Amino acid sequence: MTLDDGSGSTIVVKITRLPPNIAESAECPSNTNVDNVNMRMEVGSFDVIVDGQVLDIGSVVKVKCTIDEWKGTKQLELKRIRIVFSTDEEIRTWEELARWKRDIIGAPWVLESETLRNLEQEDRNERKKRWENDRVKEEKRRAHMAKRKEREARHKAYETKWERRRRKEEIIMNTGALV
Repeated sequence: MTLDDGSGSTIVVKITRLPPNIAESAECPSNTNVDNVNMRMEVGSFDVIVDGQVLDIGSVVKVKCTIDEWKGTKQLELKRIRIVFSTDEEIRTWEELARWKRDIIGAPWVLESETLRNLEQEDRNERKKRWENDRVKEEKRRAHMAKRKEREARHKAYETKWERRRRKEEIIMNTGALV
C-alpha cells in the first residue's frame, strides 16, 4: 500500500500476510498480521480491507507503523490502521498528533546521572569489545599470512629439490646420447 501525506512524497507501507495454514484457522481474525486488515487478491484485482471496508484511492487513514528498509529504500511496516471517516475526525487526529509532538517529542529528554553513567559504561564496554574483536581478527589474519608464507616456502623447497633431481636424471639420461 502507498501512503501520501500531502507533502508531495509517498511511502510504501508493507502489510505482512500470514501463511495460509494460520490465516484459515478459527482463532485468526485476519489473513494479515494486523487484526482488522484483510487482503483480497484475485487475478487482476487487489484489495486492502480495513474493518470490513475496502480502501480506495483517496481514503484517509490513521496508521501506526515501524520504519523499515527494503533494497535500500525506506518503507513502513504496518502495525495499526483505522479509517478516518470525516473531516472533523481528521482535524482531531491532526490535533492529537500536534499535541503528541509538542508534549512528548518536543520536551527535552533529561537523563539521570546514574542512567547516564550506565549508558557511558555500556558504550565503553561496547567499544572495548569491538577493539578486542578487531585485535583478534588481526591476529588471525597475521597467523594465516604466516602459515601461508611457510606453506609457500615449503612448496618452493620441494620444487627446488625436484628440479635438482630432474637435472641429475637428465644428465644421466643424456650421457652417451647423440645430442
